[in-house]
Amino acid sequence: MTEPPAAPADPSEDELFVSNVKDIYFEFDTWAVRSDQQNSMRHDAAFLTQHPDINITVEGNCDERGSTEYNLALGDKRASTVKELLVADGVSSTNVRTMTYGKNRSVQSMMKIAGSRTATII
Repeated sequence: MTEPPAAPADPSEDELFVSNVKDIYFEFDTWAVRSDQQNSMRHDAAFLTQHPDINITVEGNCDERGSTEYNLALGDKRASTVKELLVADGVSSTNVRTMTYGKNRSVQSMMKIAGSRTATII
């Protein structure tokens, strides 16, 4: 008599994070979260409030247009906006760190998607 196969292991928090938390996209030259990204923001916040042991870094990214200084400031505003929205939806502010690369680590080089502008949650 053969034994039944073992039950699959529960996914790790890292695996759950990767499959549940999505990047947030912005229009050109703004730090306001796009209206079509609101559901992603709420979903990200809900997941993170259900997993309070997860600490994240929100990276504000820009495309390659504009000066280095401008893009660093814009990336910082994007990351801060995402953090503020996550905290407003119940995520602990101590669990969220922000950083920006401006255009020094542009979305095109990170994701190979021309013209995208994001706040990446890692």
